[in-house]
Amino acid sequence: MVFVLEKKLKVMGERLKEKSADEVIEYYKPRREDTRFDVLVQMNQAHVAMLVETGIIGRDDGSKIMIALLELQQMGEAGLKFDPYLNDQYMNMESFIIGKVGEDVGGKLHTARSRNDIISCTVRMRARAMINEIIQQMVELRNVLLQRAEEHSSTIMSGYTHTQHAQPITLGHYLVAVADIFERDIQRLEDAYRRINLNPLGACALAGTGFPINRTRTTELLGFDGLLENTLDAISSHDVEQEVASDLAILSTNLSRLGMDLVLWSTYEYGMVEIADRFASISSIMPQKKNPVMAEVLKGGSVSRIFGHLERMQTSLKALPHGISRDAGEVGSALSAAFDEIHGVLKIAIEVVSTLTVNKETMKKRAGEGFTTVTDLADMIVRKKNFSFRTAHRIVGKVVREAIEQHKEANAITAEMIDNAAREVTGKALNLDENTIREALDPAESLRKRETIGGPSPREVMRMVTERKTRIVAEKSRLGQRLTKLEKANDALSAIAKQIAA
Repeated sequence: MVFVLEKKLKVMGERLKEKSADEVIEYYKPRREDTRFDVLVQMNQAHVAMLVETGIIGRDDGSKIMIALLELQQMGEAGLKFDPYLNDQYMNMESFIIGKVGEDVGGKLHTARSRNDIISCTVRMRARAMINEIIQQMVELRNVLLQRAEEHSSTIMSGYTHTQHAQPITLGHYLVAVADIFERDIQRLEDAYRRINLNPLGACALAGTGFPINRTRTTELLGFDGLLENTLDAISSHDVEQEVASDLAILSTNLSRLGMDLVLWSTYEYGMVEIADRFASISSIMPQKKNPVMAEVLKGGSVSRIFGHLERMQTSLKALPHGISRDAGEVGSALSAAFDEIHGVLKIAIEVVSTLTVNKETMKKRAGEGFTTVTDLADMIVRKKNFSFRTAHRIVGKVVREAIEQHKEANAITAEMIDNAAREVTGKALNLDENTIREALDPAESLRKRETIGGPSPREVMRMVTERKTRIVAEKSRLGQRLTKLEKANDALSAIAKQIAA
């Protein structure tokens, strides 16, 4: 036991003469979101390759270290017994390698580096992978939304403002709107990717190194798009991780708005959609209940946790001095947890939308209620009588008030009611034709006329769907380019690692 303790002390350095307290060891036990085994192995391989190529360490020593790293890679995370006394995965890896090849050789792994630039690098490597994964899910969700929009390009429904009946739209128009919101989420993540995919390796603790390292080489081997140049910035730049977490929070908010609509529309009072049984639950006491629980997850359960992770990050970063402090370690952990949460929610969103049952007749009925078409009536008066819209608005407002007092819906509005209101406002009757009034108050006719760019007419909805499907192809192409670059870098690194090991 004494030998093991002394060996660990040597790995951790000579500055401290006491082993860590039990409370410290407990604290350093790895959390699921802190795992970074694969990227650590890759980063170590790239660093060793660079050290060999620059002659900083000999090829024989580099070969021995690389053989141990390849063994680690083969073993996988489960094969590396984690010792919390060594603080983190990197130190456990170094201890494993030293155990294999001795400190005289294995100790050279840490030449010209620090855990500071190591941690910054692993956070960025993991973040870029997770950004691509989330974008892939977002592309799938947008594709599902547009497929459903095409299916329901002519499905009439009421649009809502202030949760009150507003004007007729189509379900397809609504779904394109949601898909467009998620398109901006993709754009935000793609933009953040450009800033996250920069290489901090070589910054060491904060001041770089006196060894003649080649930072450009590790950039190439690890598939980064460029170098995070200033060495202090490289280990201090947590603003990009905060940006990504903020993007995920915005995405979760957008998902919650979709969830809220689905929860409302699935109520008995709305009755417009039904959540698939496998995404619902029952009551423990009320036999009739079918609760849209997965829509509720979209609505609130996930967004609260993701905002919690963002807040955890922000409070850790507030007034954080430039350089490294232990509280900066919360940043990568919080970001990983937020990614895990949004990943699960997006899987739910894709399935809920794709399996949603739409009650077309109920939607059409709702579109004819609540005076949704009287704006068209006002527009018709403007066109037919050359009134200002404000005057027509006053006339129709009086008509609606009279209809409500008489317990009538819009389809019961008559020419006489309009004439009475017009006399009060303008002093003269309008003498409109009943057929013209019926046409103005017909939801389907209202939609047919709304063919301005972005409008809810079925033809315009189909045009938007077609155009957005083309944009999805472009999103897939950009995603493919990013993944291909990382895959090629990984293949090149693997080949170099085997070559050095041989």
